[in-house]
Amino acid sequence: MIENSVLSSNISIRYKYIPNKKNISILFLQLVRLYLSSMKVIIGGTMETKKLIGTRLKELRRSKGLSQEQLAEKADINSKYLSRMECGTENPTLDMLIKLANALDVEMWEIFDFGHVLSRKELKETFQSLAKSTDEHALRLALKVIRAVSR
Repeated sequence: MIENSVLSSNISIRYKYIPNKKNISILFLQLVRLYLSSMKVIIGGTMETKKLIGTRLKELRRSKGLSQEQLAEKADINSKYLSRMECGTENPTLDMLIKLANALDVEMWEIFDFGHVLSRKELKETFQSLAKSTDEHALRLALKVIRAVSR
């Protein structure tokens, strides 16, 4: 078992895990999300957060093979309200996001997982920026994670 902590911009994450591919990839995603949130980056520089959440809800819904009406029924909400959320014009409450996560059978964090929106160029730039502002210990850990995930 490994116990460690990662520090970035006065933010600390403590974690314990038995190294395996799943745990390492989850840790990696958490590190990327931490970096993006601490830098207050809006993915691609053009989309606002409500639009990103809406786009992500639509992607998750489609990946489950559900129509808006089917998801709305599962979540016990109005389909027009869901449509407005997916368009980024509605302000969903935390309770609503919990209902949607349950109806989609996903973890709450998956609704906020915008890493897939980045282009290859943006990914490289993000890694380069992270590498410039990270200490050697964290860089070595990140390299181990990347190597483990790419195997």
